[in-house]
Amino acid sequence: MQSLQPLRSLIKKGFYPHNLSDLISYCDKEINSAKHKLVLFTFKGIFKELEGYYEPVPISVTQSECLTEGIQEKLYEIIDNVNNLPAEKLFELLTSLIDKLCTNQSKIS
Repeated sequence: MQSLQPLRSLIKKGFYPHNLSDLISYCDKEINSAKHKLVLFTFKGIFKELEGYYEPVPISVTQSECLTEGIQEKLYEIIDNVNNLPAEKLFELLTSLIDKLCTNQSKIS
């Protein structure tokens, strides 16, 4: 599997509309050759969900910070450990990531 470190570098740039588009494109490009297709598929879904909050009318900076709170750290944890985790633990981390996004979404709704 190719390293997911380029994805980590993109995430580090932040969850801004243009960067989210780059993150989605990266996932699309790598998903067919990746060993961990579920990881990229889940990440792509997260990025698309976040992107939806900026179109057609962007959310406020405060709402954006609330929405993305803790997401970056969870993504990093998965990227940094994806090759060393048993499938069950990886699934738990992905579920935790999705749960975190859902919790954050409920805070701004």
